[in-house]
Amino acid sequence: MSAEFDNALNTLMGGLSRPKEDENIKFLEDLVDSLVELCGDDESKWKSLVLALTYKRYHLKAPEAKMSLKEALADKKSDNSSSSRGTVGNGERRIFYIAITHLFQKLLNEEKSNDLVASVLDCLIQIAPLAGGSRDVCTLIESFVGAVLDSNESLMEKNGQCLDFFGQESLSLLVTSGVKLCMDGIQNDKAQETLNNLLQVAADTLDQDKNILEARASGESDKDNKDTALPSTLHVFVPHRDRGKPRKKKKKKTATPATTAKKVPNRQLHNTVAELLIWSRTSLMSSNKAFAGSYNRILESSSDNISNDSKVKAKRALQCLHTIIRKERKKFNEFARKEGFMLSDLFRQDRDALKYQQIVKGKDGDINKLTKLATKSGATNVLSLITTRFASDPSKITHFESVQSLVQGWVTATELDGDTEVDKEVAKQLKEIQLARLKATIRQLRQAYKRTEREIVLASLDSTVDSHVAALLIAAALGKWEIDTDGDAQMSDADTPVDSVGCNLHLPGGVVHTVDSIKKVCDLLMSIISSDPVIFPSMADSDGSATIKAVVNMVERYLKENQTLLAVSSVDLKLPPESIETLVKRNCSIHRHDVDDIQERLNREGAKNGDITISLSWDTHDDLDLHVFLPTGVEISYANRACVEGKATLDVDMNASSPYSNTPVENVFVGDVDKHEEAPHGKYKVVVQNYGYHAKNATSTTEIPWQVVVNKNGEKEKFTGKCLNTGEASDVVACEFEYTGRTVPYKEKEQSPEAAANTVNITTSVGRTLEALTQAIKAVGQQEQMDEVRQLLNEDESGEQTEERPTLSATYEVTNRDRNNMLIFQLPARFQTIVNKVFGGGELSNQCAETIAKRMVQDKIPISELKRAGYPDDIVESVREKMKVV
Repeated sequence: MSAEFDNALNTLMGGLSRPKEDENIKFLEDLVDSLVELCGDDESKWKSLVLALTYKRYHLKAPEAKMSLKEALADKKSDNSSSSRGTVGNGERRIFYIAITHLFQKLLNEEKSNDLVASVLDCLIQIAPLAGGSRDVCTLIESFVGAVLDSNESLMEKNGQCLDFFGQESLSLLVTSGVKLCMDGIQNDKAQETLNNLLQVAADTLDQDKNILEARASGESDKDNKDTALPSTLHVFVPHRDRGKPRKKKKKKTATPATTAKKVPNRQLHNTVAELLIWSRTSLMSSNKAFAGSYNRILESSSDNISNDSKVKAKRALQCLHTIIRKERKKFNEFARKEGFMLSDLFRQDRDALKYQQIVKGKDGDINKLTKLATKSGATNVLSLITTRFASDPSKITHFESVQSLVQGWVTATELDGDTEVDKEVAKQLKEIQLARLKATIRQLRQAYKRTEREIVLASLDSTVDSHVAALLIAAALGKWEIDTDGDAQMSDADTPVDSVGCNLHLPGGVVHTVDSIKKVCDLLMSIISSDPVIFPSMADSDGSATIKAVVNMVERYLKENQTLLAVSSVDLKLPPESIETLVKRNCSIHRHDVDDIQERLNREGAKNGDITISLSWDTHDDLDLHVFLPTGVEISYANRACVEGKATLDVDMNASSPYSNTPVENVFVGDVDKHEEAPHGKYKVVVQNYGYHAKNATSTTEIPWQVVVNKNGEKEKFTGKCLNTGEASDVVACEFEYTGRTVPYKEKEQSPEAAANTVNITTSVGRTLEALTQAIKAVGQQEQMDEVRQLLNEDESGEQTEERPTLSATYEVTNRDRNNMLIFQLPARFQTIVNKVFGGGELSNQCAETIAKRMVQDKIPISELKRAGYPDDIVESVREKMKVV
């Protein structure tokens, strides 16, 4: 039973990607049910379940992660190459939300309260603000309230009878019923308590934020103290009555007959009820008589046989509550602008009015936007304030969030050229800011790398700037050299320290760079971004065969025994059998990282492949649209999604309405590659249009970068551009091409090396974000451990022993429980404390250490093997002490 639990938990922690389809969500819910059943009465398993879900959510920008980084910087440990707590996490919020909501629904539907499930929810409610942030608290509230309301058949029946939404008395009755149900109408006491606790977390946070605002307004707080408390961002995400409201659709719909009742959208009802439940628990109930009176009036309203007069009073009471809440939210927004949380807005209004304290308190996103605006406008005074902020407090330095943000935000020497004193001063200030952010980015990536004895061979195989920059950042993270030694703001030519160790970066054309100082990073970065792509010719030809040859060449010439090849490439590495055999004999492994995540987005959305496939991707909440003109003259777009004669279909269209994605994709396929159905011959034209801006503060001059990929005849061709303005004024022709028919045979599905991981360690990761690069670096650091595990198991897929590799002697055998614990115990200690406080008993880490100590003494395994297995230092030391008394 324990092994079954460990395997299921391992699936949750490492084997799940973001669920998109209903069947994926059902699989996750079934997995959670299995884990709950397997936990039984074992509190240690329940603790492991909580921390496993925490691991799935925890990410680099989480409040607890920022605090850990700040503490590390204060202790001068930010450049420590050893593994440390707080550097792990999956950052997958959707799995986190679905799993927790399912646990709440499980509790909600049970007649008898399950105290252990309730304890799990208690832990996760406390952990959510730390591991995810304010957004997590608000999302869970919306989900929990939705679960309560949707499970009530009577309320849903009333909803179906609503004649209209805001402005109609029927809404007040619906909201009143929903509020009463959530306040004291839940049959399961533990479920009621769980919802109340979650609502109180949000209410208490709003009150704390309000107290900060009032203290600052009265002058009671020390405005010059950089450690002065700041309000949270909860007011941005807190549910409100307009969230979930239907937005204007692109497609024209048949008018709804006047006799047909309009149902209130469930999500809008959930948010309206949740908004009142949260604010009614704040100090408004005691400090604002109008609010308290109006709230009590809607509670006193009866949903049955209510008079018209009472309906009107209930409607007015609801409108009064919304007005008061709106004014409270306005106070938070005004404070945010004043304090610098909306610096770009203030800069546009009056750039000379910005003060240093506002810059110091500014959020990362605002600082980045402000830097761009100040650079473009030549505002040297603002740039000087930003550099002063970075110099005075390293924890305030904003690292680049992604490869794309670095490439777009990095200003080359050519662009900085200028004759005036203002131009020179802007160039100087911007260089300092860029360098500070680059250092912060490398530090952040280094935290993820656990150094091993296994040597890494790093190569960038594609011709794109993004691929080379991603590889360069990884090389800087893998190197062992002092970040600040050779890279002050002047970028001096000081020699590299003798004790530093650089990482060799292989670029196309046989070019090898040793990345061993911050100056080398800056010089190479400047060269990559400013050079014409032909300087870095790709190792891949149109069908990808040259990439395979390049990899085979690297395996044969550069990859030695017990080494790992980290290849940054967008082409699937379908290695020939002889290359796989070479890797096995040399005990080598490969990790492929794909910077271009368009294929991952297409897979996520379930997009189909055609004989011709045309895909569009961009990285904002705005609504770009893909228009494909077929040889027949028919236009495929959101207005005409399919053409039978043209064999074309638009099967993915995103950001037409909320919720909006910042990783959207659209897809048109022509013909059917699976059915060997060829696309019509003739001329094709691809146009990208911006239907509408959804990003805040966007104007008609805001540019939206995009990428189009055309896949035909086994070849992928990429086109990039930018949309400006909206509608036809924003149209950009991405490409035009003539299709004369298929020139290569249809390929049967082949097994990629990623599917043959039982033969040789081949892993993959995808993405341009810093989080994605972190996952690639972690994977490389874990390759040695993975190889040891395979040698320990020493069996093939059928389970029979093999003789090709000798098993290791006196080695700690790594189980699925160990793999889970290695990740769990590297989470911040605060999460462990919360779990232990709720469940009681001994610490999970202590129990684990005792079990391991007994195994190691019994099997006569040296303590060094435990560290090699991947356990953090504090667990190793704990085991060492317990081995002395076993």
